[in-house]
Amino acid sequence: MRKLLLTIAAGLVIAPIALLDASPSVPVKPTSSSNDAVGAKAVYRRFYQFVAKHSKDKNFYVSTAEANSIFALASRTRPGFRGDAQVVGEQFRVAGSVRVPMPLWQPWLNMRGIVATSDEGLVVTGVRIGSVPVPGWLAMPVATRLADLVIGQSFASQAVGGVDKVKVEKNAVRFEVSLTALERNAIAKRIRVVLAGANNIADAKAIRAHYLALDRAVTSGKVKANGSVVPLLKQAMTQARDRLAAGSEDDEVQAALLALALQCGHLKIEDVIGDVLSVPDRAAAARCQPATLGGRKDLRQHFIVSAGLNALVNSHYAFAIGEIKELVDSGAGGSGFSFDDLLADRAGIRFAELLHGAGADELTALLAQIAIEDDLLPPFRDMPSGLTQKQFEAIYRDIDSAAYKNLIAEIDRRINALFIHSS
Repeated sequence: MRKLLLTIAAGLVIAPIALLDASPSVPVKPTSSSNDAVGAKAVYRRFYQFVAKHSKDKNFYVSTAEANSIFALASRTRPGFRGDAQVVGEQFRVAGSVRVPMPLWQPWLNMRGIVATSDEGLVVTGVRIGSVPVPGWLAMPVATRLADLVIGQSFASQAVGGVDKVKVEKNAVRFEVSLTALERNAIAKRIRVVLAGANNIADAKAIRAHYLALDRAVTSGKVKANGSVVPLLKQAMTQARDRLAAGSEDDEVQAALLALALQCGHLKIEDVIGDVLSVPDRAAAARCQPATLGGRKDLRQHFIVSAGLNALVNSHYAFAIGEIKELVDSGAGGSGFSFDDLLADRAGIRFAELLHGAGADELTALLAQIAIEDDLLPPFRDMPSGLTQKQFEAIYRDIDSAAYKNLIAEIDRRINALFIHSS
């Protein structure tokens, strides 16, 4: 027994040394650009069509350029992550580095694997974790089992087992699957929730109850939806306060913010939180469309969606999503990179932060401080707006430059000056 305990103790000491490294194996890549955002959006659209409930497509592909664009944006939403993909012959090689938070040491977990052309399903070879090589026959079932635990409902096993063929092409990898459209749709919905890190979501029934109560307030004339969004926002928070005061044990603040995001932000929030609304419910969202913030419908959406994302995940993720959207907009055919949009994003995030963990009394006090839009949204009309990719890069270079960070700091200064944030 003594020898067994010593062996286990030695293993616990040696394993981190073998599996963890002092530095990342994936080099630092250039800051994510509008090209990355456009490439990632193209993959998302293709994937969205592939997993649609009525999709008839059995093939899905991703190019190395698109994969690296996704990795670049992922590192923006998840600091401490780096990824790289490349094709070598008939091998699609993927590498990743993840910073591991540990006391007194911030090591990196470096991983790599190779997906090969195969008519026998998904075959992964050349797996390495840190300095330890892992045979593919062992890596695949272990990784799949771990993914099942994270994703739930054996979705990972179902997805891996549903891959019939893999074809590595010149600069891409293509998968042929046997999964039905409904199976693909269910797996994709769950993976989106997990990737967003939004596992602690308020009960779907609570979100829907807030959504329908908010709609009743509009249809009854209690709250108008053809002017400022502020009355709708206050109504949602009032509902949360009243339910908390009545003894509700649900996360009413989060449920109210997500209901507001669905009704006055965008129905695609369900991509992250899962199915909440029935088909008839979804029609209620149209009644909020006339509402504005700062006289603009788009600023209303930016503020509300960012508040909802912050309630789900965190402020860094919520703002990174806003940045990615602006990078997409700066590309060809987009509306341009707009700092007034980012200001609304950041204002919505900060508003949601005020609500985090608030009880009935705190909500009552906060509601008393909100009367007009200027209480929530600072001056924005002098912010640069509609910049093309060329214009943005000429002035700010990228989203890590000093010029860009200085303007974001000015946005924060304006938000900090609002009474609700300075009191």
